[in-house]
Amino acid sequence: MFECGWRTSGITITASLTVMPTFPKPRPELHDRIADKRAAEARMRAFKRAVWVRDDGLCVHCGRIVRHMLTLDPARGEVHHLRGRNVTPENRYAVDEAVLLCAGCHGRAHRHEITIRRPR
Repeated sequence: MFECGWRTSGITITASLTVMPTFPKPRPELHDRIADKRAAEARMRAFKRAVWVRDDGLCVHCGRIVRHMLTLDPARGEVHHLRGRNVTPENRYAVDEAVLLCAGCHGRAHRHEITIRRPR
């Protein structure tokens, strides 16, 4: 408590002021979720880049040269997890558990028309 007195024309005025402790504003959970999402996206980009480098930009099934592109073109390269990410979430970013496929082979792999083996 802080007290202060003023003296004016023979009257003493005393005022007391209680200093309340200040508490920092908590960090919103949204900031934590955004930071977690950005970290996961950066980790996924690094994972995909490592698969592309390991497989030299070639489809491991048919040997086609694949490229980075957004359009649905058969020459588009896609990273395929050998075991589903929901089946083995601990291997989501494991480079040994993924291969690079062209869009055509990737579609056939998901329709179980072809079997993809782990590269040696």
